[in-house]
Amino acid sequence: MVSKEFIEKCKNDEELQDLRKQVYAITGELSDIAFHINGPYTLEEWKEHLREIVENHKSN
Repeated sequence: MVSKEFIEKCKNDEELQDLRKQVYAITGELSDIAFHINGPYTLEEWKEHLREIVENHKSN
């Protein structure tokens, strides 16, 4: 289970929220912006993954 502190940290992370909005606008898929509990990413790795999606879209 994810702690309340972690959830608040995600909600208050402006860069994360902006990246999630950008990726959703690109892909239209909620699964692309959802943090998966016990998933393959830490918070920073998740943000990096989202940055890569945005950068790849911009370069195409």
